[in-house]
Amino acid sequence: MKTEVKDVRTGGKKVGVVEVPIYETVDELTATEDKSRILSMFNKQNAVRIMGNERAKHTLARVGKGKRFEIGFNLLPDIVSKEVIDAAIGDINKMKELVNTQDVQDAVDAYIEEQKGNSATAEE
Repeated sequence: MKTEVKDVRTGGKKVGVVEVPIYETVDELTATEDKSRILSMFNKQNAVRIMGNERAKHTLARVGKGKRFEIGFNLLPDIVSKEVIDAAIGDINKMKELVNTQDVQDAVDAYIEEQKGNSATAEE
């Protein structure tokens, strides 16, 4: 088992230092900690992780490049002609250029704003 020294802060002010154990194997962990505590902590954190993964699917506030590309790709038929799309099929660089055009990116922004509005309305 290793340990890691961590600063403890409250309100941005350092109030202390602690040594945190870093377990390298499950055997090491179970030899040190109570098994019911391990299960309880794991189950709580696992629920947070699973819920966060689901939440991320529905949160467009922090849309990354990959998600923007996916949205733009799906919106293409509404924005550009079939011929233009057909010309880009099979060439990822042409497809990226097409999805990154201002018209498509404007549509992506509008879609994201619309989805934010829909999720806010659904929460009310």
